[in-house]
Amino acid sequence: MAVVRTTKFFPQVFDSVLDSPVRFSLSGFARPRSPRHAHTQPSTAAHERIATRSRALIARLAGWRSVIASWALGLAATILMLWAPFGAISYYNPSLHPAMGSVQGCIALAAAGVIHGRFMRRRVLRDFWFAQGLILIAAGKFVMVAEQPVAALPVESFDVWFGVSLRVVGIITIAAAVVLGRRLATRALPWYLVGGLPVAVMVGVGSLVLLVGPQLPAVPNGVTGADASQPTAALGILVTAHIVGAVGLAAASVALAVQAARHGNELLRWLAPACALGAFAQVTYAIVPTVYSDWFHVGNILGLGSSLLLLVGAVGEFRRASTSHIEAALHNDRLRLAREIHDGVIQELSYIRMEGQSIHGDQECRKHIVGACDRALDEARSAVQTLGCTSEESLSSNLHRALAELAQRYHFQLVVDLDDSIVVDSEKQHALTRITREAVSNAIHHGNATRVQVTLSQSDGQRELTIADDGTGFDVQSASAAGLGYGLVSMRERGRALPGAVRITSEAGVGSRVAVQW
Repeated sequence: MAVVRTTKFFPQVFDSVLDSPVRFSLSGFARPRSPRHAHTQPSTAAHERIATRSRALIARLAGWRSVIASWALGLAATILMLWAPFGAISYYNPSLHPAMGSVQGCIALAAAGVIHGRFMRRRVLRDFWFAQGLILIAAGKFVMVAEQPVAALPVESFDVWFGVSLRVVGIITIAAAVVLGRRLATRALPWYLVGGLPVAVMVGVGSLVLLVGPQLPAVPNGVTGADASQPTAALGILVTAHIVGAVGLAAASVALAVQAARHGNELLRWLAPACALGAFAQVTYAIVPTVYSDWFHVGNILGLGSSLLLLVGAVGEFRRASTSHIEAALHNDRLRLAREIHDGVIQELSYIRMEGQSIHGDQECRKHIVGACDRALDEARSAVQTLGCTSEESLSSNLHRALAELAQRYHFQLVVDLDDSIVVDSEKQHALTRITREAVSNAIHHGNATRVQVTLSQSDGQRELTIADDGTGFDVQSASAAGLGYGLVSMRERGRALPGAVRITSEAGVGSRVAVQW
């Protein structure tokens, strides 16, 4: 019967409050006061509280770096827009404005596709509505580009206000999406809702603009809002639309930054500064309220920066999604191989072992056949365990499962003392598990051990795995000089590849000890 004891490294627990170096109080934790230094303890405790709060504040601000930088950049650009003459911060190029609008529309559509794919995987409603808002903004950009006039002549009201309205509705949709947070969709959304919702919104907005079109003022192609030839009513509506967009994007930026810092979401870390730059771009558009312009100014640069941040976030999300798909496919393939080995190779080896035990006559031959089958079965089971383990499994859990399986199979006493806080990658897990299995198998098969103790610990950044047994032991130097024991060579090679070192010590009649340090 195998005895398994698992020790997790938690802080020491004391029998009484008086024995503890930490004294509990109603207001929290306080260190026990020493009579010699009693007058210095309140000051030290206050300094520690201040230092703890300062570190927490710095850590929180570190997650807001990109958002704070975007807000600072947008504020500086807005001040520059108000202070500097328009001619000094603008560039005359009639073709640049529609080109940038087309690029921003394409980026918004691409990001919408990536974010909608994220919704299909995680069912978070925020992603669905965010993607819908980006589609509407892209549609508004394309409408404005398609109706770009070639001369400073008035254009029809529908050509102007349809694109502006779509952009405002898209921004409001994004702001509303952020409010949903991490709420999940209770059921799968039908395909006609996913594809038809933005079309329905565009048809509804277009119908409304057509209905009230005769009452809307026409907006000519101008340079600045100071141009007296532009109607005051049109400028007032444009300024209102830009202010609504700025408020919506600013609120979305703050909410996304909070959610990104709380949940560690990489996509939100890029969407938050993108919304911040988009908000200040809307502010600069309100300062210079023109729909069409041959001038490229600070607001256009902020809008382009917002689109680039959105593109970077979408590309990163696409890479993470592709990696997760590849990892899922590899994991499924590993599970399939593990099932094939378990149902095929292991069953056949078990049958050969059973038949080998029934051989009469030559006892030495039977012993060699059964031993070879045992080693092959151990290798096959080790392969099944390695293929079936997940990347999230800790080293201690992996070792514990492998050791418990060996103890149940060979019926020896097992003492396990593992530190759960030690984290290594999958390759090192595999190497350490194989070293452990090889050391335990040698102790049972060659040393006739009845008790094996496995310890996993760390001290001063040095991690160590030891396997000790009470077997007959052997002469390590003689075995190494004679070239015997391929298992010893294999353990040393795996230890050097960690990188680390494997030390094997043994004495006749005392047992063996294998120590791996890395």
